[in-house]
Amino acid sequence: MRFMEERIAHSEKYIDDGNPTPLEFEDPKLYHYAIFSDNVLAASVVVNSAVKNSKNPSQHVFHVVTDKVNFWAMQVMFKMKDYSGAHIEVKVVEDFKFFDSSYVPVLKQLESAKMHATKDNMKFRNPTYLSIMNHLMFYLPEMYPKLHRILFLDDDVVVQRDLTGLWKIDMDGKVNGAVETCFGSFYRYG
Repeated sequence: MRFMEERIAHSEKYIDDGNPTPLEFEDPKLYHYAIFSDNVLAASVVVNSAVKNSKNPSQHVFHVVTDKVNFWAMQVMFKMKDYSGAHIEVKVVEDFKFFDSSYVPVLKQLESAKMHATKDNMKFRNPTYLSIMNHLMFYLPEMYPKLHRILFLDDDVVVQRDLTGLWKIDMDGKVNGAVETCFGSFYRYG
């Protein structure tokens, strides 16, 4: 509710003026992070913790993608607060034009009128499995084609150290990497 009050009181700050995308959002020399979330508080914790642990926050760019329902709350959250010079872009899933059911299988499932509640397909009716937010990470190259590297941060992450060291890791030709979860066992694939 507070975010809506802010948006109404200062509507001029939240008008999309049609200006081109700022250069920082496409600069491959900066450290880019993608966060896909419909949870305003969780996304802000991820960004806050990353910025607070960064040695040079102005070199960090956060690409937050959310749904239409949470867009304005996210927009207000990230414009209300100063993040020590970090750059934050908030977009709606639908802003990415290639997302349609012919290209994204989960959208095809969502649009399918033939889904009936049977024991065989019950899990696909569960929003946990069918939320587009859970599948966006597979489309990072299409979403951000000008970036050579982008780090995906899930919205349940609290960053505890400066992440810039991750950009020095030689991926040895691999397209993605992962970290061990806290207190979890780790098995190396590949």
